[in-house]
Amino acid sequence: MDFRYKLSRFKGLAYRPMEVFAQTLQCLNGATKRMELEYRACGDFDAHWVFARKHFYPCQKEAEIRGFVEWANQWKPKTIVEIGVAKGGKTYLMANGIDSVRSLVGVDFFPRSRDMLRHFFPERVGLHFVSGPSVD
Repeated sequence: MDFRYKLSRFKGLAYRPMEVFAQTLQCLNGATKRMELEYRACGDFDAHWVFARKHFYPCQKEAEIRGFVEWANQWKPKTIVEIGVAKGGKTYLMANGIDSVRSLVGVDFFPRSRDMLRHFFPERVGLHFVSGPSVD
């Protein structure tokens, strides 16, 4: 078994309780309600980009993601598979920026924002996660 696999499994065990704890704190201090209001106010890609930067931390540059979203909107994909979800910034932007998407599958050892992503996903998009290495 590969060392990267073992390390990722350990990080997953460490991140999950911290993620649940952070979400519990968000609920208790009203942050979730503020985020919901912020999310509902997002009307275009620019507003979703600001929301994603604040809450999901996309790894790519805005121009890269915007270019992909514009290209994908021309092709109208129904399903998208993202390999390497990290904190979910690009996942969030694809679901909210590509109107034709009905299903999004994320592959990662431990996608850290999966509960929050589910909360801020459009109802038309099914979100699925597959646990596994994104490097093989």
